[in-house]
Amino acid sequence: TSRLQWNNLMPLIENSLAAGNFNMLVGDAKQSIYRWRDGDVAQFVNLQDQTSIYSQGLSAEREMYIKQHLNIENLNENHRSGKEITQFNNRFFEYLLNNSSFSEATKLVYNQHQQEVPKHLAESDGYVQIQLVDKASEADKAHIEEMADDIARLISKQLYHPKDICILGRRHQELSTYAEALNRRDISVVSSDVAEVSKSNNVQFIIAFFRWLQLHIDQGALFHLLQFIQAKD
Repeated sequence: TSRLQWNNLMPLIENSLAAGNFNMLVGDAKQSIYRWRDGDVAQFVNLQDQTSIYSQGLSAEREMYIKQHLNIENLNENHRSGKEITQFNNRFFEYLLNNSSFSEATKLVYNQHQQEVPKHLAESDGYVQIQLVDKASEADKAHIEEMADDIARLISKQLYHPKDICILGRRHQELSTYAEALNRRDISVVSSDVAEVSKSNNVQFIIAFFRWLQLHIDQGALFHLLQFIQAKD
């Protein structure tokens, strides 16, 4: 939530509390991903402190009034991840806290990070693999091809369906590169790029075909034609 959004919410929460209503704020500071929209995770983390992020004025008074009614409850069980994944997260965040130069404010984000595995997931499976790659080298390209090969192998062995696989990236260009690598292996990708007709291999083949008909010396068009035919074979 941005400062502007929080300033808009506080009068509504204050009024609701004054009327004796129950109000609930739900969130996980570790999952704060809206900094690009001016999201300020410090607002959520600092709710448990009896001080205001505002130095003075009406906003500070409203925030302190809300904090007087605050009752924090941590949800200690993870009901959406397999046992191995939950245990990995616990070890990972513990490592970050003990082996990093985080500020005290950042450490609050990972406070009480340990989660328990509920009984119905005690026998569940999961797998985590981390591979560090130098993005400024050719190793990054090799990593993308390796990832695409791994996905193709999992699908061919029917261990997973394409609809069960999700790829996350920090930049749109990264995801486009991943999608292109998967398309070369005849793996359909559902993304915002699918709406772009120019991204379709079939459309690119037709365009290349007409370019070749119009200008027979267009070696690039010929390359695309042969590449498409070879992939289909």
